Amino acid sequence: MKFILDTSICKYFIKSSSEAVKRNLKSKKPGDVYISSITVAELQYGIEKSAKRIENQVALEQFLQPLIILEFNKEDAISYGVIRAKLERRGTTVGGMDMLIGAQVLSRGFIIVTTDEKEFRKIEGLKVENWTK
Repeated sequence: MKFILDTSICKYFIKSSSEAVKRNLKSKKPGDVYISSITVAELQYGIEKSAKRIENQVALEQFLQPLIILEFNKEDAISYGVIRAKLERRGTTVGGMDMLIGAQVLSRGFIIVTTDEKEFRKIEGLKVENWTK
């Protein structure tokens, strides 16, 4: 099984060094845990707004080191279009960045790891895990 960490779980881990998240990360084989380039962009945005930019940048770089960063590709973009149209037909909304990340996870057949389960469960067919529990 392959996993993509979303922004909420990354922030949770970086801020708290959660033992539950650490245990889950260590239990996975190398190459099974990824992060979206979209998540990296969101995390960088948070750093740019923070009062401790240098400290937070170092923490982010250390966190990213063992992870594989997935670029958003054509298949992910097609998945996004399908998901967004389905959600609109149902009158349901998902945040723009979360929808992009969810589309990437779904198109690759991975599992999303998040603390924001409610948001991602709105995306039909998406497998969701919360490693903080």
